[in-house]
Amino acid sequence: MVKLYPSQIRYYDEHPTMTFRVKKEEKEILKLLVKRSGKSISQLVREALLGAEKSDSEPYEKGFNDGYNKGAFEWKVFYYCNMCAEMIDIVPNSDSHEALIKYMEEHGWGHKECHENKQG
Repeated sequence: MVKLYPSQIRYYDEHPTMTFRVKKEEKEILKLLVKRSGKSISQLVREALLGAEKSDSEPYEKGFNDGYNKGAFEWKVFYYCNMCAEMIDIVPNSDSHEALIKYMEEHGWGHKECHENKQG
């Protein structure tokens, strides 16, 4: 039997070994995650456990916020202030939205093709 130093005994007590079985496909996924992340399997499991300790609503909120921000970035209507050059959002159904619609109607804004057909 191998003699262990007291520090080794404490380490093994505080860091017990765990083994578990997975399907072949799951093992391949783990190997791929290890390769992509540059982390060990124990680091990935530790992160998953710490994430599981957090509130159940956090993943939902993160997903919602990520989706909302992506949609806002791709579809937001805005213009730049001609004084400070900061972005000004056009909030749907707001006073600025209504004013913008009125301005565009008064100044004949429309499809390029419609203006070309009217002139031609």
